[in-house]
Amino acid sequence: MDEQNRTGDGLMEVLVPKGTFKRLKYRVGELVERVSSFFGANGDKEPPHVLVIEGYRGYNILKCNGRFYCLAQIEGAFSLRKFKRGRYKHCFEAETLEEAKRLAEEHEVKHIVPVLVEEGYRGFNVIMYGDTFYAIPQDEGAFDVDRVNNNGYTIVFSSANMEELKKMVDENAPELAKKRAVEETKPVLEQTYYNYNILSYNGKFIGIPQYIGDIDVTEVDMNALEQCYIVCNTMDEVKCEIEKVVKKKLVPKLIKADYMGFNIIEFGDVYYGLAQEEGAFDIERYEKGEYRKVVKADSLWQIKRLIKRLVYHNQ
Repeated sequence: MDEQNRTGDGLMEVLVPKGTFKRLKYRVGELVERVSSFFGANGDKEPPHVLVIEGYRGYNILKCNGRFYCLAQIEGAFSLRKFKRGRYKHCFEAETLEEAKRLAEEHEVKHIVPVLVEEGYRGFNVIMYGDTFYAIPQDEGAFDVDRVNNNGYTIVFSSANMEELKKMVDENAPELAKKRAVEETKPVLEQTYYNYNILSYNGKFIGIPQYIGDIDVTEVDMNALEQCYIVCNTMDEVKCEIEKVVKKKLVPKLIKADYMGFNIIEFGDVYYGLAQEEGAFDIERYEKGEYRKVVKADSLWQIKRLIKRLVYHNQ
């Protein structure tokens, strides 16, 4: 390899004047060194760094390639490549540890973590993040600055002054409360269940058969709703009542008779394997636990596997 390099240098000296060749060789070497420094000593490989001090005035102080770097903790993990490309907002380079500490002190990051200043102020939580105060709706979860920037809250107030922020909330609170009250009285389609639409309305859950079509429950008296449809206090209760109605209308369907001594029955979306000596299938008897040999599954191949396992286990 060295012999090849010497041959190449000799050829270049023949083609290029001696003085010019030396200057060109020096500049190429300098360029290679700069590129290596930018990307790290091993090309794309990130040069190693050592954490010297953690959490000094909101910064982590690290040592990399013989130099010190103080990186704000909110910036995440350190990367020399990211630093050289200017990807950090709060990162400084220093020759000594003392200089790095001085830079951290001069650029101290305050309140890098959201601080709850006041909870439940007229339906809002007041948070201090950096040098800014924010008011977010109390029922919309924790504060997240990215969510603020991406309009993830229904409404957000912000100000550098807390009293000014509260004034903004005070001016808008009555109108917001009125708007929310109207929204809360609107029926909301929560989900569909067994060909029923489940609505939430006025603190109740209403199950309405889908074949009825669209219906404006706001125009119907609650007593009339309770007489015509399934009305409950919770989602679980309305689902349970829907299941009772549906099961009364369902008819067991025999899928396969005498499969290893069992009848396979489809009932709704569920398959049952019932030993032939147990007699006819009845969903109420099953729910009361009156059958001794019965298995249940969500698919035909699963029920067959369960039957095989039960039969082989009893042999």
